[in-house]
Amino acid sequence: MWVAGSLMILTWGSSSVATKVGMGGYDPGQLTLLRFLITSTVMIGFAFATRMRLPQRRDILPIIGLGLLGISATQFSWAYGMQDVDPGTATFLVATVPVITAVIARFVLDERLTPAGWSGIALTVIGTSVLVLGQGQGVDYTRGALILLIGAFTEAWYYILQKPLLRRYSGIELSTWALIAATLPMMVFLPGLDRQVASASAVETGSVIYVALGAGVVGYACMAIVNSRMPASIAAILMAAMPGVALLVAWVWLGTVPPAMSVLGGLVSLAGVLLTTLRGTDTTAPAAQTPVVIATTGD
Repeated sequence: MWVAGSLMILTWGSSSVATKVGMGGYDPGQLTLLRFLITSTVMIGFAFATRMRLPQRRDILPIIGLGLLGISATQFSWAYGMQDVDPGTATFLVATVPVITAVIARFVLDERLTPAGWSGIALTVIGTSVLVLGQGQGVDYTRGALILLIGAFTEAWYYILQKPLLRRYSGIELSTWALIAATLPMMVFLPGLDRQVASASAVETGSVIYVALGAGVVGYACMAIVNSRMPASIAAILMAAMPGVALLVAWVWLGTVPPAMSVLGGLVSLAGVLLTTLRGTDTTAPAAQTPVVIATTGD
């Protein structure tokens, strides 16, 4: 589980840097479509190669809904919202996902965090704020910020709505079918994609491929595995470590040296993540909320 969590943080955290590189040759919509076309192709091939079981009839519509709400809607929100906000605002709003998830999980799944868990979530928000301010950025509430906040809500619901399905499917099975379903509405960005592929540099296209394989294939599969074995509110908090990973990757890849204040903010966020994951679970919660047992096929 910890390996899956680490891979999720690494691939999702580094994908923001790779996406920034890819946007040098692609518009946000076409980049998103290309990324998910690659991801879906790989997942379909994997499903055939491993003879992955198809979803049960009663679960087809819920899985399609999961993909459309938790992936398609989120990606559309990120693609359009990012055009109207600065990176600091985007980073801060993405950091609200664990908070939103924890609140929803409390009422929908009856997941209960300890005071240490809530303190850890508070630390991640404070750390992210320090990280943003350390880069000389503010938080600007514009139309794009509202769109990003909608994306944060749909991302949070993705964690919540997975839980019942993860009792019947492995993390990789659920990710495969949800990702394939999520790709279909993104076909609205197909016009112009061929021209952008032809004109983009090898580095720009390679960055999109990295995002597709890293964040798309590995990241979503690992997220489902983690979410199947711990409360949704705890699994979501791992996202708070991603801005720090993005800082480190940008330093190594792009040569962007992070300010000391941003490094401090990243460390505070990481401390919050560790506090919540290690001490955040309420052991007095109902037994039904303990980690569910899932099929081992595909993990």
